[in-house]
Amino acid sequence: MPYSIQLYTVRRALEEDLAGTIQRLAGIGFTMVEPYHFVAKAADLQQAMAENNLTAPSGHAPC
Repeated sequence: MPYSIQLYTVRRALEEDLAGTIQRLAGIGFTMVEPYHFVAKAADLQQAMAENNLTAPSGHAPC
């Protein structure tokens, strides 16, 4: 069964090292992520996800 992780739960790590954090999550075995407030870093997040074969079937953003 594939699992997804809410990136909000690792937000501090993402702020310090977005690409490295995404790489570590993929290395743990995650295949999907749920981005939050993703518009601010969409290009960087898209690149890191593509490089690590991750998808984002859902996401959330502030209203």
